[in-house]
Amino acid sequence: MWRVSERERFLIRAKDDIDGLATDVEGIFRVSGSAKRIKELQAIFDSPPTYGKSLEWDGFNVHDAANVFRRYINHLPESIIPHDYYFAFRNPLSSFP
Repeated sequence: MWRVSERERFLIRAKDDIDGLATDVEGIFRVSGSAKRIKELQAIFDSPPTYGKSLEWDGFNVHDAANVFRRYINHLPESIIPHDYYFAFRNPLSSFP
């Protein structure tokens, strides 16, 4: 399992990499990546001592990265947005089409 400090590093790195790779890609989180590549990425990010720090993205695509990122978010012990703040966070977004 990922250590907290490594999770934070992964989160920042994955978000930056997804942003850099996906400027013109639609449906980043809707389209699945390759199960084989996702499993490989997961293993890389779970492997000490670098936890994916020196990863080269050649051979992976933005959907692979987004799927691993989504898995990470889904496996957090607590929600990113605490339940008490959910509607306060969501309500302003409802005014956008």
